[in-house]
Amino acid sequence: MRTEEAIRDHLEMALNLALKAEHNLLAYIIEMALLELAETEVQEAISSLKVETADYQA
Repeated sequence: MRTEEAIRDHLEMALNLALKAEHNLLAYIIEMALLELAETEVQEAISSLKVETADYQA
C-alpha cells in the first residue's frame, strides 16, 4: 500500500470517529487534510499524464 493511501485510510477512519463523537471542528480539520491529499494526488496524476503525453509525442 502506498503511503498516501495509508494516510488517506487513517484520515477517513479518524473522520468517522470525529463525526460519531460530534467533534465538528476536528471533523472539519480532517476533511481539509483529505481534500489537500486529494488535490496533491490529482496534481501528481496530471504531471504524470503530461510526461506520458510528451514521451508519446517524441
